[in-house]
Amino acid sequence: MYPPVIPIPIPNVKVVFDVNAFLKDYVERPSGKVVKWIKEEVEKRKERKLEESKFKLITRLFGIKDKVGLRPGGEHPAFGNYLHPDDREALFYITGLINNPKLKAHQKWIGIVDPAYNIICLGGPVSNFVTRQNMGYQRKGDEFLRVSDFPIDFPFLFDLSKEKSRQITKRYTGGKVHKEYNWPVITPSGLLNSKIKEGWLEENYLIITRMPNLSNKIAWKERKDLIVISGAHGTGTRAVELLFENEKALKSIAEEVGEARYHQSLLRVPEIIHDAQRHDTLPLRIEHIKSEPLLIEDNRINSWLRKMKD
Repeated sequence: MYPPVIPIPIPNVKVVFDVNAFLKDYVERPSGKVVKWIKEEVEKRKERKLEESKFKLITRLFGIKDKVGLRPGGEHPAFGNYLHPDDREALFYITGLINNPKLKAHQKWIGIVDPAYNIICLGGPVSNFVTRQNMGYQRKGDEFLRVSDFPIDFPFLFDLSKEKSRQITKRYTGGKVHKEYNWPVITPSGLLNSKIKEGWLEENYLIITRMPNLSNKIAWKERKDLIVISGAHGTGTRAVELLFENEKALKSIAEEVGEARYHQSLLRVPEIIHDAQRHDTLPLRIEHIKSEPLLIEDNRINSWLRKMKD
């Protein structure tokens, strides 16, 4: 058994409602520079448009309708304090969507997180500390192991332990060939390993979790949500774009979770392309495998948080 995860304050960059006013006041501060950079990058890209029916499904399933902050991964061992390249691409995509005129009526703009708000985390426990903390993982060397008494039982998790039999896979990330352990997915029926061909990643998995925000006692008391978008590798995280544009998959998730507020979905990315010219690996297709409601027991969470130090 490993000691409990100790909450660490999340980088405090406020959720932005009026981007221009924020930039005017904060552009010379580090947080303002981050927001300015995101805004400029999003504006360079082609505007993303989704049908109203897909927006409704996304907001219903993932709660993107109140004050929201976005927290991409910035703690991957291979990338230091820089944003993980694949998480960054997902960040630009989702930022562009939420700035779509159809959602601007909600007076919402996405930046980096304030722990008192609902949070969307991009990246799994390896690349994103907030994901790691909220899903009960703790880093030990180059492994990421779950604590035994975490108060939520998830049907789908990544096995981030290091075993002698664990394969190494490669793909393009950040313009370079990136090698990493082929982390499997733990499911109720056994492990799922992404296929590899001649060392190259051939498929991947994406897990999306909507759960209570356990970053601190205030977030839990106010019933803030945490949406975790995490791939077995960064290519899986980037596949959230394919999911949000796939109405069939979104409807399938909605049917299986019903009215449950908190739930998990496991999706497969069965087709990947490695672009040797651009030095980039891209997901091409996504399939919904299974979704499950989450059982949230207040007593277990309260007991867990009592162990934590604010």
